Amino acid sequence: MTYETIIYQVAGKVVTITLNRPKTLNAINAKLCDELETVIAGIEVAPEPATVILAGSEKRFGLVISG
Repeated sequence: MTYETIIYQVAGKVVTITLNRPKTLNAINAKLCDELETVIAGIEVAPEPATVILAGSEKRFGLVISG
């Protein structure tokens, strides 16, 4: 599957999810949340445990919570 806001890679039992919205400092929006939910749901049903690495593209990682 192709994602717009994340890069998803699997190497053996290691899953790397890279947030790929560098122009917004990888701030989490609704689209990114939807894509993360899809990817994580797939990891949860995998037959063997995996190591998951969550990273930000271009060494940027941001989280904005508003309410």
